Amino acid sequence: MVKKKSILILILAMLVTQVLILQPNISSKAIYNTDENQSIIINNYSQNEVITPGPSGMEIVKTNTFSEGGMEEENSNGEPEALYGYGTGNNYANHSYQDEVYSGSYGAKISSRGSLQYSSSHYTYRYLPDISERSYLDEDITLDMWYNAKANPDFTRGAEQYIRLQVMSNLGNVYINYYLSRVSGIPINQTTTAFFDLRGPLNTWTNLVRNITLDITQAFPTVDPSVSYIRYFYVWVTSVFNPAGDNIMLFDDVAFRNSTSFNYLSHNGDFEDGDSYPWNDSAQGEGSLYRTTSDYTEGSSAANITAQTLGLTSSPSSYIFAETEIYDGWGSIPKSYSPNNPGDTVFSFDWKYSDTPGIGRQYAYFYLYFTNGSYDCYLNFILGDENDDLTSFSNYSYSSYSAYFIKAESFGSRNAWERFTFDAYEIINTFNKSNIVPFYLGFYADVYNAPDTKVQLLVDDFRIITYPAVDPSFEFNIIESTADPFNFWQDSHSHYYNNITSDAYDGNYAANITSYGGSGNVRIYRNTFLPVIDNLYTDFYWRLDELTDIGNQAFSRIRIELDESYYIHYILGNNSYFSLTNNSNNCYYFAEDHNQIGTWNNLFRNVSDDVYNAFGIDNWNITQIYINSYATGTEATSTIFDHIYFVTDVTGPSITNPIRNPSSPEYGEEVDISVDVQDNIQVQSVELFVKVDAGSWIPTPMTYVAGDYTATIQGYDFGTSVSYYFIADDIYGHQTQLGSDVSPYSYLVGDDVPPIVAITSPIQSAILIDEILIEVFAEDTGSGIDYVEFFVDAISLGTDSIAPYNVLWDTTTIVNGSYTISAVAYDNNGNSDFHEIPIEVNNDYYPPVISDLQLTPARPLHNLPVEVTLMADDHTGVASILLFYKIDNGTWIDTPMTHNGTMYVGDLPAIKLKQTMYYYIQAEDTLGHISTLGSSTVPFEYTIKLTGMMFLYRYFIPIASGSVAIGIVVLVLVLRRKRLKA
Repeated sequence: MVKKKSILILILAMLVTQVLILQPNISSKAIYNTDENQSIIINNYSQNEVITPGPSGMEIVKTNTFSEGGMEEENSNGEPEALYGYGTGNNYANHSYQDEVYSGSYGAKISSRGSLQYSSSHYTYRYLPDISERSYLDEDITLDMWYNAKANPDFTRGAEQYIRLQVMSNLGNVYINYYLSRVSGIPINQTTTAFFDLRGPLNTWTNLVRNITLDITQAFPTVDPSVSYIRYFYVWVTSVFNPAGDNIMLFDDVAFRNSTSFNYLSHNGDFEDGDSYPWNDSAQGEGSLYRTTSDYTEGSSAANITAQTLGLTSSPSSYIFAETEIYDGWGSIPKSYSPNNPGDTVFSFDWKYSDTPGIGRQYAYFYLYFTNGSYDCYLNFILGDENDDLTSFSNYSYSSYSAYFIKAESFGSRNAWERFTFDAYEIINTFNKSNIVPFYLGFYADVYNAPDTKVQLLVDDFRIITYPAVDPSFEFNIIESTADPFNFWQDSHSHYYNNITSDAYDGNYAANITSYGGSGNVRIYRNTFLPVIDNLYTDFYWRLDELTDIGNQAFSRIRIELDESYYIHYILGNNSYFSLTNNSNNCYYFAEDHNQIGTWNNLFRNVSDDVYNAFGIDNWNITQIYINSYATGTEATSTIFDHIYFVTDVTGPSITNPIRNPSSPEYGEEVDISVDVQDNIQVQSVELFVKVDAGSWIPTPMTYVAGDYTATIQGYDFGTSVSYYFIADDIYGHQTQLGSDVSPYSYLVGDDVPPIVAITSPIQSAILIDEILIEVFAEDTGSGIDYVEFFVDAISLGTDSIAPYNVLWDTTTIVNGSYTISAVAYDNNGNSDFHEIPIEVNNDYYPPVISDLQLTPARPLHNLPVEVTLMADDHTGVASILLFYKIDNGTWIDTPMTHNGTMYVGDLPAIKLKQTMYYYIQAEDTLGHISTLGSSTVPFEYTIKLTGMMFLYRYFIPIASGSVAIGIVVLVLVLRRKRLKA
C-alpha cells in the first residue's frame, strides 16, 4: 500500500482554553531579506524583561490532519486522494459450462476482467480431502487435465493464467504454480513455493500432465512423500486495471491418479454431472471507489464506495475497500494520534448509505484499527445493513487482537446524509481499552449472494481533529523505550540525547533535547497539517539550559515547515560561531528571549505575520514542527521544550468605563463620550452607534486619545431622546459590544435654563385707572414656555399659556395706592423666572359736575330754536353730555352736546304758541359715572303763550342741593306790531 502523508487544507477546530496571562512584547518584523547575501538584522530584546505566558483570550488550536478529507482531489486512478481502494472485478466461474468443452457435454470456464481502477483475479478450486482417500505423494500422483487458454488480451500488461496446488507436508503447506499464460519470466523458487513454466498457445486445447510427486520432491527435497498429500487444486486467472478484455480459461477432464490409476477426482472431475458439485460456481461484480461530483455535503465532490452485482445471477458477490494508514512513521508503536484524554482525537465524517432491499446480504461499515504494538483492536462501525440488524456480525477476541461491531450513530438511515462523530478516547474506553493508538482506517461495502444488487456508500468531509503536535506536552507514552523515547514524535538519536524529563513547564513531562560530543543536529519532529490563517500564534515554552562558546557552532531552535519546502526558524540561542543567511526558502527570527539561560520562556509569535513577511501572503500550510539542539566539536547545547501548542485569538476587545460628559446634557449642548477599550492583541476600530428618538442607528468612528476612545454627540433640542452603544473590533474581526440596540445607554436632553420674562405694558411707575391689559414678553429656547402667571402684589390675576401673554385687570376693584405687578414665566421643564414693576392706581369714583345752564334766547320765542349751554367737568374726564327733550306729551329725544373745553352746547328745536318744551341734561364720565341736571320726572320746561302782547314764560331751576322751587313770573309786554315786524 502506498503510504500517504496527510496534508489537508480543511477547517480548524478550536478547543477553548482561558489562560489568565499577560501579553509579552511581540516582534512582527522578519529578518528575512530578499538579498540572500545581505547581513541579517536581528531583533534584540531586553535581557531583563519578565516573560509572561501568552495573553488571555486565546484558544488552543486543533486542526484536521486527515489528507484530503473533503474528497476534492483524485489520483490518476480516479480515486479520491484521501483513500486507497481495492475490490472485486468482473469475475466468473462456471463448472457446468457447455458452450465449448474438450469432451462430453460439460466443462468449466473461469474468467476475470479488472475494473477501470483495479486489477482483479479469480480462482476456483477443489478440496481433495472431500473423499476419505488421501492423495499421498508416495503413491506417485499424476495430474492429468485439459485446458484452453481461451483469451488473454492483456498478456503483455501482466495478466496471467496458472494452476496452483497446495500440498500438506511434513514441512507444512508447500505450493506449486504451473504457469500457463504469462508475459514475464517465471519467478525463482521460494522456500515454500515452486514455479514451473508450462506456457503454451492461446485458444488451443492442451493436455497438461504432471507427475506431482516428482515436481514436489524435486522442488522440496526434504518433503516426506509418505506423509504429504494434495489438499487443494486451484485454477487462477488474473486481470489488469482498465483491461482490454476478459482473461478466460476453459478446462475439462481433471484427474489426479496414483500408480494404480485411482482417480481422486472421480466425482465430477470431468464435470459431466452437469450440476457443478462439488465445484463452486461463482460470480463477482465490480467494486469501485471514485470521486463523485453529483452528491456531496461540502466542496464539490464526495467519495463513492460501491459494491454491485448488477446484471449477474448465480449468487454473485462484490466488495470494495477504501482505506488509508494514519500514522507518521513507526517506532515502538505507530506515531499516529493520542487518545489519552477526552477531545484529544476526534473522528467525524458525513455518510449516505443505500442498498437494494430484500435481496441477499448487503452492508457497509467504517473500520478503525488500534494497536499498542503487541495487541490490536479492530472497531467496525456498521453504517447500514439490508436487514437493519447486526445478526450477520459477531464480536471476537483473542490474546493479541479483538474485533467489535457497533451500530454507528444513525444506523439504518438510507438515502440521506448523516454525520458521524466520535471521540477516540471515549470509544476505546467503552470497550475497556487503554494505551492503544489508531493507525489504520477505511470503509467497506459488500454484496454477498445477492444478484442484480448494489450497495453504495458516499463519504464526505472526513476529519481527524487533534493538536497539530498531537502530544504537545509530551505527556502520553504508551511504551517506555530508550530507542523510541517519544511515541508520537520522530527522533534522530538515542535516549542519551533525546529523552523525556520530569523537569516540565507544565504537566508532568517535557522533552529534553541535548547535543554534545560532536553529535551535531539532535532533533525531534512531528509531521502535521495546519493551515496558516491570519490569526495564528505559537504558544511554545522552552528553556535553554546550556550553550557553550568554545570554538565551534552551537544553537537551539524551533523550525516550522511550510508545505514541505519553506521554513521559518526561531533561534532560541546561539554562540558566536553561529551564522545564518535568509534565502528564498528559509527565514530566521531571533526569539524574544534569545540566549537567556536557565529560564522558562514563551515563544509567543504571530506565525501568520512571520510567514507572510518572509514569503508573502498565500495559502500556506504548516506541515512539520521541528525542534532541535545543535552542537559540533566540543560544544554542547541543551534545551527543554514543553507546551507545543498553537493558539488563536478568539476574544474581542474589552470595553469598560463608559463616560458621558456632561452626564445630564442640556439642549444644544455637545456631549463627549469616552470609553476604555483593550485587546489582548490589537484593537482595530471602535465605533459609537447613536440613535436620536425613533431614528436609525448611525455609526461614528471613535478616536484614540490619551488612553481612551472618544467621540462627540452633537447638541439636540430639549426632550430629545439620545441612545448609544459601543462596538469594538480587534484586528481579527472579533467584535465586542457594550450596550446594544436593544439595551443601549441613553439620556434625555434636559433644560435647566430659566425662561426670559419681561412686563411690556404697563410701564414701570405708571398711574393706572379703570381696566388695563397687562402684557408680558416670555421666551424659552429650550423646552419652551409652559405658561405665564400674573400677580398684583401676591394675588394671582390668572395665567396665560398662549403668546402673546396677557391678562385684563380691573383696577377699580382695589383701592387707590401703590402696587407691584409681577409676571412669573414657567418653561416645560419646570424652570421659572419673574419680572415685576411698581405702579400707582388712581381711579375716579364721582360723576361729572354740571353747572351754568343757560338758554339763548333767555326768553324762548315762538317758532325759534333755543341754544342750551352749560359747563361740565370730571376728574377722569367727561365721556359724553346728552340733552334730553320732549314737546308736550311727546317722546323723550336725546341729542349729544358738543363741547369746547368744559363748555357744552346743544339745541332745542323751535316750538309754537301754547306748546311746552320739557328738557334735562345727563353727563357721563370716562368711568361710566352719570350725573343729571333735571330728570325725566322733574325736567326743565318752558311754554310759548300769547297774553295780550306778552308771552308767559315760566322758568324753573331746580337746586342741586335740594328740591326748592323758585318760580319767577315775568310778564313781558311785547308790542304786537313790533313782533309782527320782526
